[in-house]
Amino acid sequence: MNIVMQYHQASDVMTMQQRSPMQGSLPFADCAFRAKGNDSIFFGAGLYACFFKNNLIYIGKYLGKKKDWRSGNIISMRWAKHIGTFTMRARHLGFSDAAYDAIAAYYQQVQTEADNPIRKGFLAADRRVLVRETGCMTTFRRFLVASRIHAETGGEIPLEHFSFLYARVAVSGTTAELRKFVSEAEVKVLQRVYPEGNTFSHDAPSNRIDQSEVSRLLKAALSRSESPPPVSSTPASQGTERALRIIPAEPKPTEPEDTGAEMRFLDQIEAAPKPVQDFVQLLTERVAETPNAEVNYTNNAELRIRSYGVGRRGFRNVITIKWQKGLQRLVMQSLLPASELRIHGLFLDKLTDGITLKHTTCLDVHLLKERSHVIVDAMLRAHELAQVGEI
Repeated sequence: MNIVMQYHQASDVMTMQQRSPMQGSLPFADCAFRAKGNDSIFFGAGLYACFFKNNLIYIGKYLGKKKDWRSGNIISMRWAKHIGTFTMRARHLGFSDAAYDAIAAYYQQVQTEADNPIRKGFLAADRRVLVRETGCMTTFRRFLVASRIHAETGGEIPLEHFSFLYARVAVSGTTAELRKFVSEAEVKVLQRVYPEGNTFSHDAPSNRIDQSEVSRLLKAALSRSESPPPVSSTPASQGTERALRIIPAEPKPTEPEDTGAEMRFLDQIEAAPKPVQDFVQLLTERVAETPNAEVNYTNNAELRIRSYGVGRRGFRNVITIKWQKGLQRLVMQSLLPASELRIHGLFLDKLTDGITLKHTTCLDVHLLKERSHVIVDAMLRAHELAQVGEI
């Protein structure tokens, strides 16, 4: 099997921009991480490893897109999210119920300094704001790694201290075959080594593994004829092992990037016309630049815009969009009045009773292509109106 090996420092393949933290969220979750790499070398299925100061902290797989294993961008779909979770600085950092409960239990049972900024920020934040599907989801294991990194760096984000190894397969085969093969190769690797940032329930983590050894391990796992070699490693810190003994294992030992609601939405629009995908990218980028606004995802394959610092829960959902494949259109639900929609060249197509966002507007492919920026302006107008209490 032909395997293309790549090694990159995070500072070479992504940028970091500081933003205002979300109201009610972690006060230090204030950064946006963006890919700056060329798609021509960062696409396609394979295995990868993440290092901090040359020490292994995570091993994962990237499967491309659901219908094409050669597609996608591993920086934006994996590595930027890992930097966001392993530093806990991503503005859109989200928690599952299980991760939140495990961290809360940890702070109840493990003594930390009262002025520890991670502890203070977590306990002061609103659970209703933290527990949400954002596409950048953390786990209890990642929280432990992030806490250690935060203590080492004083909360700074030295991107040059993070690095990635990418073993990309370059062969012929169907998407189903290659995705299955790479998934099985990941299992082989994770039966030999236990990075401290991976979600496991069966072994203590080990992280002092040489990069060349990890490279050999990934190559062997992706070879149809070889078994991964044995590895030599030293255990992770005693504090990490003690924390994992105290806190019960999370019920589903899977990584959020593999199963999250963002993936369900992206799978829905993968085969949609290019103007639809371009519009979604534009929308997510514009929302990321808007104070107290954020893109979330639902288990029903919907993207929604949430406005923070308003309402009795500390937020309000102001827009949802869902792709209708058969009709080749996005359907937007909002509370934008007809007058606001008309200002932006849109129409109130239907009133849907029984739901909060009852105003339905249909966005066909031609409209998305010709008026994408104006449509995004309309969606952000819904956020503005929510911020001043007008919807």
